[in-house]
Amino acid sequence: MMQYVELGNVPEEASHLINILWDRNRKMTLAELSEGLVTEYSMTLEMQEVQNQMELLVDMDYVEHSDEGAEVYYVALGWQEEY
Repeated sequence: MMQYVELGNVPEEASHLINILWDRNRKMTLAELSEGLVTEYSMTLEMQEVQNQMELLVDMDYVEHSDEGAEVYYVALGWQEEY
């Protein structure tokens, strides 16, 4: 069971998305985040809405993104990939 942190300054959907990133502790694509919303919260959003929420989190410095080939990956700030 994932621990849930609600961010009072962002919409509920964005709070869910950042919690998925924190819980999974890895970089994720929009498709993976969308799937996480379904499995963790029984919530379905259009892909454009997932992207909008992620852009909000990027703008608020909760998340960063990187382009890797054709994919865009999102990661919670403060997360370090282990080598």
